[in-house]
Amino acid sequence: MREKLPTIRDLVLIGGGHSHAIVLRMLGMSPPPGVRITLISDVTHAPYSGMLPGLIAGYYSFDEAHIDLRRVANFADAQFVLAPVTGLDLEQRKVLCPDRPPIEYDTLSINIGSTPNLQWLHSTSERVIPVKPVPHFLSSLDSILERVKKEPEAISSFAIIGGGAGGVELALALSNRFEEAFSSQGARTPKISIVHQGEKILHTFDEAVRVHLTSKLKENSIELHVGESVRSIEGDTLVCDSGFSLTADYFFPVTSASAPNWLAGSGLSTDSQGFVEVDEYLRSTSHPAVFAAGDVASMSSSPRPKSGVFAVKQGKPLAHNIRAALHGTSLKEYAPQHHFLKLIGTSDGSAVASRGGFTMEGRSMWRLKEYIDRKFMRRFSDLPLMDESKATEHPATAVGELEALRQKAKMRCTGCGSKVGASILSRTLSRIQSERDPVQAGGQAGAGELCSLDIGLDEPDDAAVFSVKEGYSLVQSIDYFPSLLSDPYLFGRITVNHCFSDVYAMGAEPASALTLITAPFGAAPKMEEAIYQLLSGVVHELEAAGAALLGGHTAEGEVLGCGLVCNGVQKVEKLLRKGLLKTGDAIILSKPLGTGALFAADMRLFAKGRWIEEALESMLKPNKLAGECFVRCGALAATDITGFGLAGHAMEMAAASNKSLTLNLDQIPIFSGFEECVSAGITSSLHPQNRELVERMSIQSGHEGSKRLEALFDPQTSGGLIAGIPKENAASCVEELRSLGYEHSLVIGEVSEKQAPDSPLLSIK
Repeated sequence: MREKLPTIRDLVLIGGGHSHAIVLRMLGMSPPPGVRITLISDVTHAPYSGMLPGLIAGYYSFDEAHIDLRRVANFADAQFVLAPVTGLDLEQRKVLCPDRPPIEYDTLSINIGSTPNLQWLHSTSERVIPVKPVPHFLSSLDSILERVKKEPEAISSFAIIGGGAGGVELALALSNRFEEAFSSQGARTPKISIVHQGEKILHTFDEAVRVHLTSKLKENSIELHVGESVRSIEGDTLVCDSGFSLTADYFFPVTSASAPNWLAGSGLSTDSQGFVEVDEYLRSTSHPAVFAAGDVASMSSSPRPKSGVFAVKQGKPLAHNIRAALHGTSLKEYAPQHHFLKLIGTSDGSAVASRGGFTMEGRSMWRLKEYIDRKFMRRFSDLPLMDESKATEHPATAVGELEALRQKAKMRCTGCGSKVGASILSRTLSRIQSERDPVQAGGQAGAGELCSLDIGLDEPDDAAVFSVKEGYSLVQSIDYFPSLLSDPYLFGRITVNHCFSDVYAMGAEPASALTLITAPFGAAPKMEEAIYQLLSGVVHELEAAGAALLGGHTAEGEVLGCGLVCNGVQKVEKLLRKGLLKTGDAIILSKPLGTGALFAADMRLFAKGRWIEEALESMLKPNKLAGECFVRCGALAATDITGFGLAGHAMEMAAASNKSLTLNLDQIPIFSGFEECVSAGITSSLHPQNRELVERMSIQSGHEGSKRLEALFDPQTSGGLIAGIPKENAASCVEELRSLGYEHSLVIGEVSEKQAPDSPLLSIK
């Protein structure tokens, strides 16, 4: 069990490239004491460059060729933030991301790779698809292959711009993939061309390599056009400076690398191409608190080509120097090798190897390449146990600060003495208020004209006061839970959605909220930052809901936690009630099930990142619009699906209405990965208690051992709503829900009369 130490430093990693994947693995095995790690990435699954051609050719699966960054971040006990980066505030040491608060750092590292340099290309054609960013290219390739299935004869040619190693590997990989995809549809294999600016392809390789791969291209009927500088692409026509032109259905640029645009305005020292200048320690030459590695880094003293080989080799020294920078110990020089093994797969079970003056080709070289690639990827799929002995070795420079905070933590009082300090709260609220909408910051209550805030956050009084319009009643609910994900901003947003679901399930309008926040003890600036990130997420969702933040309470604890007292308003006669189901009503569910098992699996490093992202997308969707839709469609009874699972909450409705519910198991939507988690024996800790309800249910033969059945007992965080809708309105209700963004909404059952007092409340067919 890892010792929970107070946070004294913030390490932020921008990008999930090969170097950072290695850094996270190493820091996970031996955590730097007192350091809060945050990984910011615009993708959850990072492609491994060595296997990318094999993935395109169809030789590898998606998971075999991608590093699951969320899983590796979890291993390193790091916060994972899925967001693009738009800039840096180097003076304040903050990373800027769109639609969320800035993220502070003490030490920063950048490993975001590169993109093709397309400044020379004057084209707005949708037919031009750069190979980087890789996720976009892979998605586009999938779309092309889907089009082939529907219109086999619609695509006849492709052109690759660039004859380096990347362009040649891509051409051979596509040739293999297209031959299979097109022939399976009875279509003719499309023509593939390479257009290259230089007089020779693969100009950084030996002549023997060029001769062999040129022969491979001819064997695959891939046309070569060398010495041609592309001037423009208009529609389906590529035009070169020489006047040569070429038509193709799609164009794939694989040209020289360029740096991301935001780096130019970051203030970091960059080379003539915009890449971050680093010294022999992989440290920025202008800002010592910033490191960079991989394609985005430029070492002027030892220039090297942009290659994944160097990103991999830089991982270990980068991890050492980051650790040293955090705790003030000695850095080590990184000396890039002059010669390295180059392996190019030919997508036919063979490869070409080159190092220095050595060149060899054949199936044995493919086996060598595959061994190297799979060995590298196993480092992130077979994550080791943490070395506990190393984890407790604290650098001398960190001991003083940590021990002082440890002793202070041991002497912390309970009761009101455990409150977070007033200065931390004052600064946090000041930051939040300065960023809020002027109307909300002025203390207006939500729910339109139904209530008004008399005394709020802008007053020094001990409690908030608001008035409810005559004829309306206050609807109030409370919930609290420790964080289930590492990003405190998203956790704040999800908490609001979860807690206000009770209000939406009753058909009430959100009005206001009080918060309860538990913050892990640490250095004052670090506690402030954790509360600020969390509260920023809370305020974001409250403002979107039209609810006012009235105040709250903060306390110190072991882990970050958040809860809300939620206030809504509605006329009593208009409230949705659990006990108002009518015979013949259709039961509609607005969101899929499975968050309990998925996040239990996430904690155990079992869940795939894309499973969690799908669940988070749903959890970040408030139930407000769904509740309003149910009211418009004639619902009288509704409830939200939370801790007791669908079965528990559905049975509450049935009991309160004195009805029986029949649910169609095959119609109940569940999240991707849920069944895999259950098959692996992973469920939420509350699942066994919820499953005790099975004794009071009627289950159709054949469903007893179904993994889908377990979804009924899975506790949900920010789950959906279920409602009883008049049967004649059910189809239009589902259609409207889907148009509002609840794309998995379905009719999952119906309401009937109870046949006898002891007949089951819930039947599954």
